[in-house]
Amino acid sequence: MTSTPPVPRPQPAAPAPQEHARPRPSSAAARFLSHERRVLESLIRWVTRRPHGVEGADAVFTHGRDQATTMYGLTFACVVETVALSYLLAGRPVIHTALLVVDVYTVLFVLGLHAASRTRPHVLAGPALRIRQGANIDIHLPLDRIASIRRETRFTHEKKDGELNLPVGSQTSITLQLAEPVDAPTFLGAPRLVTVIRLHADDPKALYDAVTRARTTPEPTPESAPQRHQRLGDHEVRVHRGLDHLAERVESPGQDRRPLVPARDCGHHGVQASDVAGAAGDECGGSVECGERERGGRRRTLPGRSGN
Repeated sequence: MTSTPPVPRPQPAAPAPQEHARPRPSSAAARFLSHERRVLESLIRWVTRRPHGVEGADAVFTHGRDQATTMYGLTFACVVETVALSYLLAGRPVIHTALLVVDVYTVLFVLGLHAASRTRPHVLAGPALRIRQGANIDIHLPLDRIASIRRETRFTHEKKDGELNLPVGSQTSITLQLAEPVDAPTFLGAPRLVTVIRLHADDPKALYDAVTRARTTPEPTPESAPQRHQRLGDHEVRVHRGLDHLAERVESPGQDRRPLVPARDCGHHGVQASDVAGAAGDECGGSVECGERERGGRRRTLPGRSGN
């Protein structure tokens, strides 16, 4: 009796590799709790006058001034509502206590929203601009991503794809056109690519000037420092040669000495140079600070001195 060899079972196909592995976003509840924590933290920072994220900043730009009247008015309305409900529900202690807690927290929350705008300003630090609004928006924008910046005051903003509007008091004053899309996540963490960002600052001119200056200022090249040292070193050699020539003339009594002019401080290079024709002066390059010389070995009359 012959046995048949076992037939190999087909292996399941391997799953196709994913091109982009998107990180799993955190839960909505966790993001809500994190936002509430930042709001209350901003309220404490506002009371203690400790701004957030301004350590090592080149410039700081606040943006919550124009909404202060609105936020204070809303806070006052919440306080009036709290007092009225406490009076009307005085005979029902359970409901009165529950609503009192909610109303007090609402007052603190409204103040915390304004405090977040006051304690989380826009920050220019190094090669990046940190754009923020309240306790929700926080974008690190590299300066090389900015194609153009312009001052543009707007009071109406239409929702469009690829545009992010961050109004304060219903207005924006700065428009950034980006060279390539930047991710600005939504409140729940969904990705959102934008190429235009409109924001507001209490002093838009200062923000515009600072960003423009940071984008246009060239970085120092590595060769600049060695070249500067070489230039100063060459000048030091010329000055020493002139001083050596002066010392040789002083030590030789048989030579005809030319009249000496008292030494002066060289304002250009920070060294002492004797104002002697044909010696240290000519070797110093003939600059005004080092003393220009007349040719032919004649002595030059210094300002304020007699030529006798």
